[in-house]
Amino acid sequence: MTEAQLYALLDSYEEKVSNNEDRKLFVEAVRAAKASAPRAAYFTLWICCVESLKRRFGELPKCDPIVDELPAEISAMEAIQGPSIAALVEKAQQHDLLLSAGAAKLKRIYSMQQLCRHASEASPSLADFVADSFAVVDSVLCRAGMLECRSTSEQALVLSRDITSLVSTLRQQFTIMESVKSS
Repeated sequence: MTEAQLYALLDSYEEKVSNNEDRKLFVEAVRAAKASAPRAAYFTLWICCVESLKRRFGELPKCDPIVDELPAEISAMEAIQGPSIAALVEKAQQHDLLLSAGAAKLKRIYSMQQLCRHASEASPSLADFVADSFAVVDSVLCRAGMLECRSTSEQALVLSRDITSLVSTLRQQFTIMESVKSS
């Protein structure tokens, strides 16, 4: 797959991002990738993902009073130990903001952005960034944040979109990987 085709895929994924704040950061990550700055692209993609999850944690108490302390708990945790991907992902899974498959993908992306911090490591490829961007969009950015506030039929619709999106992402990632292998 050519760079132009990969960029077109990234552009098409922007439409799937449901929140304007998330979309701004996602567009910044894509622009960094297009400017041949893969490390900056990964950092921005990671920030986009984390900030989206944190914003969603802040929205949860509106629908579920049981989690009133969750935003403050996450802020306190970060103040003490810094951002913890494991804790953030675990909390997101507990509150249905993230599916198990998405959690595994986010941990991989976290590892990639950690590698990007070291100048001695090779820069990530555009194909890796595209695949990881799809994972972030499908796992976090296009998901409804507050399923518990929705009717059962609305929840079923959102979940069916997640499954359709997952199948689509897997097909796209397979195509990307096959094209990378053949080039």
